[in-house]
Amino acid sequence: MSVHKIDRISSDIKREISFILRDLNNPQIQNLVSVVRIYVTSDLAVCRVYLSIMGDEKSSRKTFRALESASGFVRRELALRLKLRRTPEIKFLKTNSIEYGAKLEKIFKEI
Repeated sequence: MSVHKIDRISSDIKREISFILRDLNNPQIQNLVSVVRIYVTSDLAVCRVYLSIMGDEKSSRKTFRALESASGFVRRELALRLKLRRTPEIKFLKTNSIEYGAKLEKIFKEI
């Protein structure tokens, strides 16, 4: 598959996963969840979704576990919305890049 097509599919997947996570009605997902970036394999078998979860450590772990358990639902919704021939398996991974950026911004303001 061409690089351009994978990039286009990746951006579509990122947009739709962001919408799906925003509309998810799970009481365990109380924190602000942001899709930072995604990586889709060239054969569309796996999609790694890098998430930033705001909040304290305990609640962010709880939110992450809830998101991992909802990955099948997210995959099914993605298949319905994008109508791909093959919908990739969704793997959620945590990143703290937004929190790190906010911490750096605070330090720069203090200087």
